[in-house]
Amino acid sequence: MKLIAALALATCIPVAAVAAAERDELTEFRIELEREFAGEVTVLAVCGASTGRAFYRDEATKGWQEDSISQGKYIFWMDSNGTRDVIFMDARGEFQSAMGDGGSVTQYFVHPDSGDFLWAVSYPQTGVTEIFNVTHDAGSPSLVLWSSNKPSLEYPTIPPVTLGPKVAAFVANCA
Repeated sequence: MKLIAALALATCIPVAAVAAAERDELTEFRIELEREFAGEVTVLAVCGASTGRAFYRDEATKGWQEDSISQGKYIFWMDSNGTRDVIFMDARGEFQSAMGDGGSVTQYFVHPDSGDFLWAVSYPQTGVTEIFNVTHDAGSPSLVLWSSNKPSLEYPTIPPVTLGPKVAAFVANCA
């Protein structure tokens, strides 16, 4: 997991107030990753903070709510063997591997001309499923349109916290 170790040492991309500034920073970060891991992995997209809406079905938070991952980062890459992974920044600000976290990454689509792709990450041990649709339209910024579906889960905090089911849809800028 050389990639995870290097990312943990990398300077975090600050959340930019202007989307163009964020894309510039994401592009610089992507170039650094491509230089650092040349020949080891192909970086397909680097995406930043996500905004969206979520529907919660638990006692504390019911119904539709604004949702965001303001410090979020997602890196979509493939190694020289064709193994795909999604590297993400967790709630503690640390980079994690979806595969290393027990996830299964499946590619469902790659557009032969634009390079758009659709991946799903499922975590059989928790039932959490995320679907990522990365789009590259000519003349406009790249985006990831993604969703997350979570069953009722108990989180190992002290004391343990149980959250009800949640489904969310997000969008984020990518480079």
